[in-house]
Amino acid sequence: MARPSGRNRFWEEDYDSEEERDGGAPWNKGVGCSGKDVSYEQEGFLSHQPVRPRSLAVESPDLPIEKPEEPDNDNFKRFAGFGVSLLSLFAENVLAHPFIVIRRQCQLNYQAKTYHLTPFTITRLTYAIGRAQTPKVLWKGIGSTFIHQGLTLGVEGILGEYTTLPKDFPMVWNTRMVGAHMLLKGITCLVTMPFYSTSLVDTVQSEMIRDSPSILDCIREGFCRALGLGIPHSKRLLPLHLLALPTLTLCLLHYLLAKLIRRLVCSLRAPRHAMLPSDEAHSIDMHISELTAGLVSNLVADAALLPLEMVVTRLHVQGTRSIVDCTEPGGQPLLPVNTCYEGAGDCIRTVLREEGRWGFYRGLGTLGLQYGLHAAVLQAGKVAVGFAAT
Repeated sequence: MARPSGRNRFWEEDYDSEEERDGGAPWNKGVGCSGKDVSYEQEGFLSHQPVRPRSLAVESPDLPIEKPEEPDNDNFKRFAGFGVSLLSLFAENVLAHPFIVIRRQCQLNYQAKTYHLTPFTITRLTYAIGRAQTPKVLWKGIGSTFIHQGLTLGVEGILGEYTTLPKDFPMVWNTRMVGAHMLLKGITCLVTMPFYSTSLVDTVQSEMIRDSPSILDCIREGFCRALGLGIPHSKRLLPLHLLALPTLTLCLLHYLLAKLIRRLVCSLRAPRHAMLPSDEAHSIDMHISELTAGLVSNLVADAALLPLEMVVTRLHVQGTRSIVDCTEPGGQPLLPVNTCYEGAGDCIRTVLREEGRWGFYRGLGTLGLQYGLHAAVLQAGKVAVGFAAT
């Protein structure tokens, strides 16, 4: 038998001294050490004697247990969230455009007796316009709308980069930060207002009397509208300084109201998300819930500010010699815009006197179809992601 090392001899001597102090017999070093004749169980080593290993790896209960990563699952959630966001963006800007066109047509038909307050009349009107012309007419002016949105993002980016105004809405309510951010939004609205006016005219001008406009016409006509050059407008055209206040009010109120309602909806759903496990709280369901909160906020803001939107639409189109499609069943197919409002106050008084208070809600039924379709697209995306996950 090999002679034990110095370390082993020290451990054995210490062990013998402890056995002698406890009144037990010293450990027989010659029995069972080789493991050939006598086992540990036979000697009672495991059941009666303490085991003293040289080293023991102790796992602290305070240390977090690392779970194996699941790269495939993380990549799927990432691409699924991106796909749902892209689908929601498509529904918001492309699928919703025909309803925006129809709503503006209804707002400009001041002589029509039908106000189209329900989705049922809007469905018949949309079918009639698409059948009389082509379905493509429902997406007229979409290029100009995209140009206006791009210019808005560009101006916001420049102001956020070269000024101290915050580009994003503050996460925590701060009056100073919110005011500075709203100032940035207001400046952006005023700078891009001429292009908003030209894009609005492109969405209501009838395709039956004009050729297909170029996308760059929106930029050229926007500069001409800002400088008052090159466009044969009538004397009823309102200058931009008279359009600035109602347009700025609509833009800022819609943005602020939508932000506040979205935060309210998210805060109401926060307790439900807090009860979920951490891996499920950041899943695709929570992402779809955030998109749904944005949908609800835009719906409420559009419905609440629909009277102001109608006033702004009529003021911008007045004097542009626009001819729109008639929305009255059995009426003439085309209707020239011949309003003579002197400003926002005159427009409000005239509508109340001649059309009544429901005249401010012309085309209200388009909101139900527009956001109902958006909600259906989000639900379809959620079902598709769930089916793909299984």
